Amino acid sequence: MSNSNSILFVRWGAVSVREAVELQSVLSEMIPGKFNILFIDPIAGLKDVNEQGQLYSASTQRWS
Repeated sequence: MSNSNSILFVRWGAVSVREAVELQSVLSEMIPGKFNILFIDPIAGLKDVNEQGQLYSASTQRWS
């Protein structure tokens, strides 16, 4: 990580706005430089996932 210009963290599971802000705050104290956090909250019953060898794709829903 020390050689990277930017880091992407992935959080799987439901997260509240408060939790997202808290995680961003904690990481900003630990990580020098630029980073992004991708929050992925799976939707129960969603069947639109495709597997092609090592390539996976899935439907997403925007959180706003």
